[in-house]
Amino acid sequence: SSGINAEYGGLAKQALENIRQKNVKQFQSTFVSLKLSSLAHHLKLAVPEVENRLRRMIVSGEISAQICKKEGIVWFNKHNEEFDNDKAIEQLKTSLDTCMASFLKAEELNAAISLDTKLLTKIAESESRKDNLPTSSSWDFPAHGKSKKLLPFLE
Repeated sequence: SSGINAEYGGLAKQALENIRQKNVKQFQSTFVSLKLSSLAHHLKLAVPEVENRLRRMIVSGEISAQICKKEGIVWFNKHNEEFDNDKAIEQLKTSLDTCMASFLKAEELNAAISLDTKLLTKIAESESRKDNLPTSSSWDFPAHGKSKKLLPFLE
């Protein structure tokens, strides 16, 4: 009889543990921060036990949070699982590679333009004829259906 009670007691303890973990995860998705005392009240545990459980869940990766013992608050990080995986890291690397390639291409084009003697000559000539440069009121934008060129010396 005592063996059966111990077995049911163990199962009940496991079930209660699972419910508490599920509740913590639900709190994470609902709150940005929560007082440890409130969480302890909802989980029917003492604050130190809540802190220990949270630490275990953080270390195991079940939740993403920080505990401020001084303030008695747990701060939950939102959407951690969305970015904390190999696929997300690869996407970030690919995006960074694309950005760097664009930067290097822009740098290369800038160097080519700055060494283009025809362009430099046109710019120097237009600098000497400041009155031929467009004023802000004569600037047009193709998006507005106008086709007049902004800077004729770039032709």
